[in-house]
Amino acid sequence: YEVTSSNNVIIFRETSGGPDLTATIAVGNYTRTNFLTAIKTALEVNGASTYTVTFESSFKIKITSDGLGGGGIFDLRFADVLSTAEDLLGFDSVNLSGSLNYTADGIKLHTSEWILWDMGIDSNPKAFCLIDARNNPLTISPNATVTLQGNHTNVWTSPAYSQVLTYDDRILHLIDDVGLASEPLRYWRVTFTDQNPKGYIQVGAFYLGDTYQTTRG
Repeated sequence: YEVTSSNNVIIFRETSGGPDLTATIAVGNYTRTNFLTAIKTALEVNGASTYTVTFESSFKIKITSDGLGGGGIFDLRFADVLSTAEDLLGFDSVNLSGSLNYTADGIKLHTSEWILWDMGIDSNPKAFCLIDARNNPLTISPNATVTLQGNHTNVWTSPAYSQVLTYDDRILHLIDDVGLASEPLRYWRVTFTDQNPKGYIQVGAFYLGDTYQTTRG
């Protein structure tokens, strides 16, 4: 999980009618267990109740208050313009009240994943493709965002090249006879943003180079 200053704020209440409390998840990269702990810590630093944050069997995040702080209530204010963490947690942008526990609307197993190539020297490949094993469709959901990026350094805040791939259930690819980027770049990576209900992404092979021709079998 990649937590940034633009997706880490939870607005919540422990008293009917307010005041609004602000829980800020610490910026950083988290494993699944550490991410749940970071949410709990942010809520307890700013609230008076004790919180439990878990994954349900459906892989959805569940947040529970013991109701012992404030006015004994727990409201999540995800419709508030100051709230930025709802998508990261899997919740819709609506306010939630009337309960001491809430389960996310969607599955959020991660924010993104990637495969990185260090070419060793500046390079401008002409072809990229991503396939699964023979006769198998990709286990990447149709609403996934898969992006090929290139950069001079292994810092990806603002890559020199970035291109979203068009979804296909068999092969994702890019081809340009001149070169994919406008200049040679040493580092290349393919990123995945995919909250896949299967719980994983499976890829048979990647190719990044000058030519590629598929052969049956």
